[in-house]
Amino acid sequence: MSKPVVPVILLMFLMFSCGKSSESVEDNNQPPLSLLVKDTIQVDYAGMLSLQDIDTEQERLLLYDQQRQIFLVTDFNGTVLNQIDKGEDTKGSYSFLLGPARFHDYDHLFIIERNGMMRFNFGGELVSHVPFSNEDPPRFSGRAMFAEEFLPYEGRFLGKGVFGRGEFGKNEREYYDEFLLLSWFNPEDGRFERFLRLQPESLFKNGKAYEVTEMMPSYALLNDTIYVIVGTDPYLEVYAAQEPYPLISRKKLNYEPYYPSEGQDMRSADPQAIRVIESSGFTKNLKASPEYLISGYSPGYDPIDRDRYSDPSIAPQDFRKSIEGKYPEYIHIMDHQGNRLLNEENHLNIDLREFTVREGEIWAKRRPSDDVEEVFVIIYRIAIE
Repeated sequence: MSKPVVPVILLMFLMFSCGKSSESVEDNNQPPLSLLVKDTIQVDYAGMLSLQDIDTEQERLLLYDQQRQIFLVTDFNGTVLNQIDKGEDTKGSYSFLLGPARFHDYDHLFIIERNGMMRFNFGGELVSHVPFSNEDPPRFSGRAMFAEEFLPYEGRFLGKGVFGRGEFGKNEREYYDEFLLLSWFNPEDGRFERFLRLQPESLFKNGKAYEVTEMMPSYALLNDTIYVIVGTDPYLEVYAAQEPYPLISRKKLNYEPYYPSEGQDMRSADPQAIRVIESSGFTKNLKASPEYLISGYSPGYDPIDRDRYSDPSIAPQDFRKSIEGKYPEYIHIMDHQGNRLLNEENHLNIDLREFTVREGEIWAKRRPSDDVEEVFVIIYRIAIE
């Protein structure tokens, strides 16, 4: 009589296992994905480098030392092929990059900086300079990382269009009505055009005040479609890339765990202050491949730790020590409709603001060690399998 028990238990185990494995792929039938490091490239350099571009055909990397304003071109073995030093005190120099540089043709670099759009050869000579023709050029930017990547489309480049301050302050509703997310940059005539307002359903239209740092968009462009995630608001918005940029879909992301910003009272918000709110969940980057969308996000703090974070009686160093390891960052892979296919901790320790996609693979910079001073930078080539 005990013999039938074994297959029943086995059947129950199989049913439980199948149900558990399907959680990461939502309701579709695609098998679970994984990330596999295919190549590790070490570039020996005593300084902080950010990854700017990858030329898979010529097998070259472009890296940038922002402190020294030096570009490095290396091969896929990490050997430095060219060093381009064009700081502000040199003839035909660049000043403040608005986004990462790009390879242009075989032996040129293309950059967009606050004085316009420039092209240099690998010898550091200025080949062309198209100043911005608008009266009010871009003013707000972060570091030149892949989260700010310029994406080519029909002779123009898509980039971030956020301004830190404008006619209205964050303590006024008009600020959120007039807020623009993206820009087109035209290298032919130097014009840039800001576009794409917040959706009526946006978190930032709920009557609360938010920091501009909580509203920075992550964006991707594939074929004739623009994908956007706006800062702490956990929604994927899909737009047509042609005017008037109609919204195709808006889907809540299955980030888990995730704690978006709650904003602050409009009356108490300081319109002159620009703060980084560490307790808010935030999408740091968004990239598109022919098969997937890949984002990287920090989850923010749960309500208890959010209150402790704001408590002036708790020393910042004590608070950080108390939450050490509690809120890891995540890599999130979804289909082009925003359905989750993979959501895992950033166990590869890559800088989530410094990854991009080339030919369906992720290229990312590993974070430097916090414990040991390193005189090199590590670049990963990661396959999605």
